[in-house]
Amino acid sequence: MFTIRTVSILFLMLLLAACTAVAGPVAPDIDSSPPSPTAAVEITVSVQHDPPTPPALITEAVQIPSPAATNTPELTPAQDPVFPLSRPILPPGRVVIDPTYRFGTSHGGERELHHGVEFLNSQGTPVHAAGEGVVLFAGDDYNGSPYSPRGWFAFYGLFVILEHDFSGLESPVYTLYGHLSEVSVETGQTVANHQQIGLVGFTGAAVGSHLHFEVRYGGTTYSDSRNPEIWLAPEPENGSLVGRIRDANDLPVPVLSLQLSSLDNPAYTQYFSTYEDASLSFQLPFEENFAIGNLPPGMYELSFIAYKLEKHTIEILPGELTQVEIIIGEKE
Repeated sequence: MFTIRTVSILFLMLLLAACTAVAGPVAPDIDSSPPSPTAAVEITVSVQHDPPTPPALITEAVQIPSPAATNTPELTPAQDPVFPLSRPILPPGRVVIDPTYRFGTSHGGERELHHGVEFLNSQGTPVHAAGEGVVLFAGDDYNGSPYSPRGWFAFYGLFVILEHDFSGLESPVYTLYGHLSEVSVETGQTVANHQQIGLVGFTGAAVGSHLHFEVRYGGTTYSDSRNPEIWLAPEPENGSLVGRIRDANDLPVPVLSLQLSSLDNPAYTQYFSTYEDASLSFQLPFEENFAIGNLPPGMYELSFIAYKLEKHTIEILPGELTQVEIIIGEKE
């Protein structure tokens, strides 16, 4: 059984105007439970500070159950309690998420703020259901759709929405598969996990051939989108990271450049950012403002600049979702 770990990193920074440099603004398509009785897991945290040194550094690591795992005995074998969704593209198709256009980013302001992720594949690549569910919609949005962004026509082109009912979650989960060249299911149809539901294409507002994949939680509108990297099962033996960077007043701190470097493999580094739109941050069930999935297990250094250069050592374990919270500044 997989588990989810939460790492809370609390640091009170003494912000002196004479020795601090305020970080610049973030630059701008087209996947409460009580603490677990499990013993706390110690995580090493390495923080680099310029003078002056903050008055206190408190590190707390608590292992808690996944939001999707409160009723694990009722789960079907196909459903992972931590990562309930499987990848909608199977080998020999390209199963990795495009790292250049992640959820909550805008490709440097050149594209629409992304509410999903991309699987870059050639036209005609089979698209599969990411979990057992019922087809909520199968068709197009050429004349508009309540599932598309307001005011848009032909945004997704041909697309499918599946409704999933996962044990342990208070609200239903929906998955959306956009820009298809062919739809092979009908509204109201029950589908199995991995069942083919269509083919990759570039209909609608697609830029090249790819699958646009979304996860929506608690509702079916565009604003109900969540980061699929948290929900999708990583490749075997890999894990994922989800977290939030906030100030002491519980407001998200935008960070344009986050760097996650493997301490076990110097050649492996991932670059990403917090969500560019604050409205996408701190939403249930994970209340995060960044996430990155499918990471090889091992020790990593997460570094970024928020007033100062911050460095934190995080361990990614196979099959686990590691959750990190970083609090910056003093409460006003």
